[in-house]
Amino acid sequence: MGLRSWLCAVLPHHFRQNRFYMSLVMCFFFVILCCSFKIWLHWD
Repeated sequence: MGLRSWLCAVLPHHFRQNRFYMSLVMCFFFVILCCSFKIWLHWD
């Protein structure tokens, strides 16, 4: 169960077809991952 397939299942069809929105969502997830990783490193 990849992140992309999960997004495709959650997001509506017209939203999926728009590359701009998809890249926006990917960037959003990437920022969250980076922030959580920095916090995790800081705790350690």
